[in-house]
Amino acid sequence: MTWLILGTTALVLALLAMRSFARANTAKVARRMQVGTGVASLLLAGVLFVRGLSAVAFPLAMFGSWLLWGTPTPWAGGRVRKTPGQTSRIETDHLEMELDHDTG
Repeated sequence: MTWLILGTTALVLALLAMRSFARANTAKVARRMQVGTGVASLLLAGVLFVRGLSAVAFPLAMFGSWLLWGTPTPWAGGRVRKTPGQTSRIETDHLEMELDHDTG
């Protein structure tokens, strides 16, 4: 009987979590996931560096730094500014597409 109560409780909590995730603002969820992944990458890179695995730690630290600040290293400068009005165009046998970089 204990397992039934625990299983039902876990199911209800999982459903509530999925419901709140589905109703959340996608931009905020994406930013939180990006920051969380960046922080976790930097922490893991620090642990790997202390353990002597610097060949793995440096690329992981660069990835975490890129997620948090948009550059591989915080001292490399700010973000690149986009020039407005740019488009990309591709044409194949089955597809013709033009992408406006400002609006996506």
